[in-house]
Amino acid sequence: MTAATPPPLQMGLRVRVAQTSYKHDEYAEKLQFEDDEESLLPATKRRRTDTVDTSDGVLDAETAWAIGFTPQSITTEEESLLPVRGDEDVYTKVRNHVIAKWREDVTRWLPEKEAAEGIQNRHHAYVTAAWRFLNTCGLINFGVSPEISKHMAAMPLTKPPVVVIGAGMAGLAAARQLRSFGHPVVVVEGNPRPGGRVYTKRLEGPGVLAMGDLGGSIITGIDGNPLAVLARQLGLPMHAINSEGVPLYTSQGIEANKRLDNQVEGMYNKLLDLSDKFRDEMGDIADNVSLATALETAWEDLPSRTGQSEERQLLDWHMANLEFANAIQLRKLSMKSWDQDDPHELLGSHAFLPGGNVQLLSALTRGLDIFYSSPVTRIDYHANGVAVHTDKHTFKAAAVLVTASLGVLKKGSIAFQPPLPQRKLDVIQRMGFGVLNKVVLLFPHQFWPKGTDMFGHIAETTEERGDFFLFYSYAELAGGPLLAGLASGDAAVAFEKQRPEEIVERVLRVLRGIFEPQGIEVPQPVQAVCTRWGQDPMAYGSYSSLCVGSLGGEDYDIMAENLQGRVFFAGEATTKKYPATMHGAFHTGLREAANMTATLSREAEAEERRQRALLRAPSTPSAEDSLPYTAQQAARAAAAQEAVLARAAEVEALLAAAFQDDSFPPDLEFGCFSAVVGPPGSDFEGEALLRMDTGDAKGGSRRHLPMHLQVKTNDLYMLQEIRGGDDARVDAMTGLLNIKLVNRPPLPDRALELLRWVLRHRGQPLPVIAVKPSPSVRTTAQLPEKDGGHSPAGKSRQQPTKRLPAVMSAAAAAAVAATGAAVEAGTGSQSAAHSAGNSEHATAVSFAAVAGTPAELSVTSPGGVLQYSVKPAIYDIGADLDTQVLKNFQEQNSIPTSGTTQDPSSAALAMAAPAQQVTSVLPDCKDWGEYNK
Repeated sequence: MTAATPPPLQMGLRVRVAQTSYKHDEYAEKLQFEDDEESLLPATKRRRTDTVDTSDGVLDAETAWAIGFTPQSITTEEESLLPVRGDEDVYTKVRNHVIAKWREDVTRWLPEKEAAEGIQNRHHAYVTAAWRFLNTCGLINFGVSPEISKHMAAMPLTKPPVVVIGAGMAGLAAARQLRSFGHPVVVVEGNPRPGGRVYTKRLEGPGVLAMGDLGGSIITGIDGNPLAVLARQLGLPMHAINSEGVPLYTSQGIEANKRLDNQVEGMYNKLLDLSDKFRDEMGDIADNVSLATALETAWEDLPSRTGQSEERQLLDWHMANLEFANAIQLRKLSMKSWDQDDPHELLGSHAFLPGGNVQLLSALTRGLDIFYSSPVTRIDYHANGVAVHTDKHTFKAAAVLVTASLGVLKKGSIAFQPPLPQRKLDVIQRMGFGVLNKVVLLFPHQFWPKGTDMFGHIAETTEERGDFFLFYSYAELAGGPLLAGLASGDAAVAFEKQRPEEIVERVLRVLRGIFEPQGIEVPQPVQAVCTRWGQDPMAYGSYSSLCVGSLGGEDYDIMAENLQGRVFFAGEATTKKYPATMHGAFHTGLREAANMTATLSREAEAEERRQRALLRAPSTPSAEDSLPYTAQQAARAAAAQEAVLARAAEVEALLAAAFQDDSFPPDLEFGCFSAVVGPPGSDFEGEALLRMDTGDAKGGSRRHLPMHLQVKTNDLYMLQEIRGGDDARVDAMTGLLNIKLVNRPPLPDRALELLRWVLRHRGQPLPVIAVKPSPSVRTTAQLPEKDGGHSPAGKSRQQPTKRLPAVMSAAAAAAVAATGAAVEAGTGSQSAAHSAGNSEHATAVSFAAVAGTPAELSVTSPGGVLQYSVKPAIYDIGADLDTQVLKNFQEQNSIPTSGTTQDPSSAALAMAAPAQQVTSVLPDCKDWGEYNK
């Protein structure tokens, strides 16, 4: 007989009601694209006639739906992105189209220019808004493909530095995104390996070898799942789990009666429906009622039950499965909120990754600087930055992302100074964080039925219901005959108090009770590993849940709140949409990377405005005027003004060379507009700098009053095509393109770098600006040249030595870093060097920032300043570093450094060298040795 199709659960997977698939006919009529020649609102690239075939539009909508969007609505974050007088419906169609376009080939980087292909120029403002939103939020152009990784590595490190605590799914996702945005990033990990609660272990014995996932293992819903995107980028096959016809066995090897099994399944679903009814009827009182109370009350009143012992045993199996899904006992789970994330379940099959999830981790770590075996003990945060302390180092940066588990936060393993706000402390204690444990066994051969992904075991008593209630077969996925037994609820807690050899003996008794009555001999395992996630000091549990007294999804929102724009939080316990899942953790990493870069960018812009206001403001008496004005203060003030004047002189010289040199006219001229465009093949392809002589434009005084704006080339060509002259073009700029023409800030550093590239491409010399020397600062600058940074003769050219102020703001420091300059600070600097170039660290930048956001990532150790970009002291997977820690890590954890396998049966054979066995290979199982955490 078979069980009632139990869901393919694993660490990180929830029991949910199946969600209805997206309906084509429901949206077909709504997605008609109409042609309106009088409108400035965008059509779509598929608009050909008044109405067109909507199959592609529906596909775009389905793709958007799969990754969590409501296809015809915008999110709160998108509301401010719409152009002035923009149309929400048109924007959503364009957004859905951009998503679907990248999903067609997730291995490629999708630039904005390609996203706009086929869409009329006058409608590109919508493409720009959608592309920037999706790209920043990590909904496109994320992952580990060679092209996307190349883009990440090539991004200049011009933004404030950050530290990421934890090299799990959330931390690695965030670190890669932040690095691709231009932030110097260091990852600090407490374990000697990446992954956190995602851990693939190599097991082996005489003639057998397999890779087993001890933690999170299932990709839950492959439609729209970012982990499925990673697998696709790596060319890794995914094995869809077969949950149909899963057999359930008693301890005597008898398969459950099919008729009774189906009846109990119906009763179980009825109990869940009744608990929903109780929840609705009880209102706020439901906050204090457990799910166990609701289910047991409903069971006692259920008229269809017969009272048979077999009936209760089958119900207990479903209860154990539910405790497995939530990693906590039902008596602790909130009846009101336990399933609040159901509506956001991802669609598609649940799948295993043959060879283990270590393959995803290996790819995610490439190109990142990671300190392993470095548990964080304290985080200091203040208005100017953060300091992250371990027993070995102190990391100083602009911000920090904490991805430590909820269990670690509950234990107080990381001290915060100032302390966490009471609002967050209350949630940390209120939320649930239980355990799910496994025993993973490698046998000399497979004795269970081939082609079976799982089978269940029915306990005799309610107290024992979670004890090895489910077995997963990895035989066809891990490279060898591997079987995993799962313990949930009270059994998972008791599991951690038992010796490994006792656990193995018990699981063998269960397996022999199932198979020996069928005439199948169960051999001794050649190796076994028992997990104890509740005792792991880097986890203290498996995954989060909502306990009695919780506030529902609001608790996850509070967990995600940052502290003063300096300390950010990510991980599966910070998302109400996808909690307790691997993809949920990954998603929060992308989310917080976007939040961090946006916050730090706003801060840099505010600091620039403040500095400009100080320079413009007349001197006013203050209390400080009565204090002695030291020579150091005078030098600093002079240096700050000197830096501003130097930049202004350089801007003026660059603009004159680009627009006023008769030998090199602008690339485009029309009306009162002229423009230079980024050279093809450069990082600035698709961008342009537009010059508008406002004296000749609408309402101008006929004087020569130039204004310079950084725009996209698509928008530039759109302006050129607009009829009605310059007045109409100015209206389009302020309306459709939402360009601000008054109170504009100075040109950003990227615009200046665009100008430099234009001049190099033309063969014009770069202007040399004389800067008054400042004390204690020596500066050399090497700028990138045309054709990859080299002159035609193949030799690099050096810009003449120039002086820069010893004190500069983060924005000024970033401006220097953007040019590739190598700035050497004075002897009193406490800063460390960070990479501003490629992986060879050819160019190092060191800044001494005394105010505002730190311009450097300072790493100090007992021996002094650690200049990690010059002499790496980082354990980088795949790198050939001469460190014993890295060697031990690769040997013991079998991290592959390159290559993938398309053959699930030999997936494990593609891994690295054999690991040291954590448990002994003892046929008599008398002394099983250490367990693996």
